[in-house]
Amino acid sequence: MKLRRSLILLSALLLAAPSARALDNDLALTPPMGFNPWNMFGENFTELVAKQMMDSLISKGLKDSGYSYFCLDAFGNKYGTNPTTEFPSGMVAFGQYVHNKGFRFGCYGPNGAVGQESQWVANWVLWKVDYVKYDAYNYAGDHPTWATMRTAIMSCGRPMALSIHFQGGPGECSLPAGLAGLANLWRTSNDICGVGGASFSTAATGCKDYPGSVCRNLDYNAARYADAGPGHWNDPDMLAVGMPGLSDAESRAHFSLWCVMAAPLMIGADVRNITPTALAILKNGEAIRVDQDGLGIQGRKVRDDGDHELFVKPMKDSGVAVVMFNRGASSASMSFTLQEIGIAATRAKVRDLWAHADKGETSASYSATVGAHDVVMLRLWPARNTGASRVRRAFMRSTQPGATVVFYDLRGGLIPGAQCNKAMGRRLAGGIYPARMVVDQRMAIAKLEINR
Repeated sequence: MKLRRSLILLSALLLAAPSARALDNDLALTPPMGFNPWNMFGENFTELVAKQMMDSLISKGLKDSGYSYFCLDAFGNKYGTNPTTEFPSGMVAFGQYVHNKGFRFGCYGPNGAVGQESQWVANWVLWKVDYVKYDAYNYAGDHPTWATMRTAIMSCGRPMALSIHFQGGPGECSLPAGLAGLANLWRTSNDICGVGGASFSTAATGCKDYPGSVCRNLDYNAARYADAGPGHWNDPDMLAVGMPGLSDAESRAHFSLWCVMAAPLMIGADVRNITPTALAILKNGEAIRVDQDGLGIQGRKVRDDGDHELFVKPMKDSGVAVVMFNRGASSASMSFTLQEIGIAATRAKVRDLWAHADKGETSASYSATVGAHDVVMLRLWPARNTGASRVRRAFMRSTQPGATVVFYDLRGGLIPGAQCNKAMGRRLAGGIYPARMVVDQRMAIAKLEINR
């Protein structure tokens, strides 16, 4: 007798993961973290200040928090292989100094590198560069320089993560198809701020407007969530946390939103003189873990009620990260349902990532007061003995040695056996005994069948 029992499980993740193929260099598998001086210093950055900055990144615990790249940006002819007034050691010695401090070294390629890509790459190899920001922003995304630079870097013999920034062409920023095969990360709008100061929200709304703001850059980046994944990330620009112009609440919101979007985290403030509050924001390990989660899915805006927005990011541990964002000028009560954030269980465990406190369990929905220009950032997991866990127990009780377990994706077809086996915990004689129900977090819905 053959009994077929079908159980349907709604995945905790309602968002499909991106299918784009990453640049084949095994770099930036999580969003890069580090320091870039442009936001605060512009071209007024010297070797002396750079060394002071590295010391501060180390002494204030930022390097240990994961900020591992130390990058130089657009300083014209102020640095090169030979000594200059601003960098008297020259780049070979300076690059070695960066590495000796335990950082990875990042450099900059300007518009002037177009047509000279191989020469620039040869210099970066000599300087032992680990990360390149190719900022030929005058050129459109379909210009051959982007592929030429990629090919030169990929064939140079030294691993270098590649970041690109283009705005060329008419209208809005022209982002071409196939970005994932072109670079490890790419800018989704113009600069987040002018040199020396930042803004939370300004009249600048176009992609090319300069300077931008936290909210402008957020909006353009959020719209491209499907492009991001391990080794290929959307880049809404460097962090403005700790810079003049942002309140503590705005800095907290800014950092939370960048983390839920799996954005690169490049500090742009003068960390020598950073406030304790801004430093604590940049070092929030729970928020950083959301950004660096190995599943590599960019959080998506699942609701937009004008000033009140809800972002959800699927996590590798089958939970979700949630950001309730209030753009408005006054505090507001905000809420969401478990179904809305992709949790099929009737109860979920809640943790507040800024209070660093467990909030117990919630049933069906969760509410909180969110301050003006602020966020509430949470992690949620299905509570034990509910939802998927109940299905799992019933499924496991029904499975006996000799049974065959079949997984289907209700969006179309049988899930490959190798993929099933990877997700399973252990086998019994003649069959598969499931350790967990969610086979692949990229599935929207899975149908689990037992045949015996």
